[in-house]
Amino acid sequence: MLEFQEKRRIRSIIYSKWVSALLIVFLIIVGSATLNVYDKQKEVKKAKIKSAEEFNRLQNRATELEASIVNLETERGLEEEIRERFGVVSEGEKVIIVVDQKIEDNSGQQNNSQNGFWGKLFSF
Repeated sequence: MLEFQEKRRIRSIIYSKWVSALLIVFLIIVGSATLNVYDKQKEVKKAKIKSAEEFNRLQNRATELEASIVNLETERGLEEEIRERFGVVSEGEKVIIVVDQKIEDNSGQQNNSQNGFWGKLFSF
């Protein structure tokens, strides 16, 4: 009988309102912490992707700069860069400017077509 009373006492403590309330508070705290960790994990994942993109961009830029350095080490590459940046020409070089011309066929026909139906009607 003593065992039965002892088990009953333990059960009454375990199933009491205070223990249930403590367990609920504990679950809320643990759940909140879990959600915080999940949010931080998502932020870290985004930051990792952003860092990888930045790393790739910087690697491409480094490759471009290395190619530019190799090009500048040659005489022709150096000359091209000077011409591009400062707009200079060598002795004996001249500048040629090519301009497109508008082709006009029969200016009278063009005038009538521009006026449309009303222009043709009033031109009589």
